[in-house]
Amino acid sequence: MLKKFLFIVLCLSFWFFPASYAQEKRSLEIKPKLKQDIPKKPTYRALLIGNNKYQQFPSLKTAVRDVEKIFEILTTLYGFKANNIKLLKNATRTEMMEGFEYLKETSNPSDSILIYYGGHGVYDESGLGFWVPVDGKENSTADYISNDAVLGRLRTIDVRHKLLVSDSCFSGSLLRGVKNLASNINPRDYFLQKSALKSAQGIASGGNEPVSDGGPMWGGHSIFAYHFIG
Repeated sequence: MLKKFLFIVLCLSFWFFPASYAQEKRSLEIKPKLKQDIPKKPTYRALLIGNNKYQQFPSLKTAVRDVEKIFEILTTLYGFKANNIKLLKNATRTEMMEGFEYLKETSNPSDSILIYYGGHGVYDESGLGFWVPVDGKENSTADYISNDAVLGRLRTIDVRHKLLVSDSCFSGSLLRGVKNLASNINPRDYFLQKSALKSAQGIASGGNEPVSDGGPMWGGHSIFAYHFIG
């Protein structure tokens, strides 16, 4: 299911540029526009974060391997250029936030972006979920990145299509309040329709619960990443 969903999202949400763009481009041959009004050719960018080696939390085994494999797949199968992907391994809070800034500063309105996080996640008694950088303290959320902060940063990135993927414990809280596809809707038809509009899609590895780190029987990946990239 996840493999099929990834294929639809990447191939349709990312690569189907709207018919209005083609029509606008054809109009340039008849009546040239000012240079600043001409849409830029879309670029595909990604921020991949994999955290294994934590200073105070238990170490993970698969997150770095997961993002390395996703980097390989994006550059060999899906047309991403290596210099348009920021790959962070065992990232601090500062490095993770700078990753969002990288996407904001380098992206154009016609671009599509993918953000993938693999690492520890926590969920506090107030109902807030967090991504945990490798320098996060075990008993303090001060150095974590809240779900609200993640979504806030995502909103500031002005691009046509956004795909956010979170493989961490309690990652379902990140997508709380987001509309799910109805069971009677054909996913392919849905994404074909939405590809003509600005869109933001999200995938989480679980609900508000712990998720498995995976291991050898899953090819050295987390269980979620194994199916996501498979």
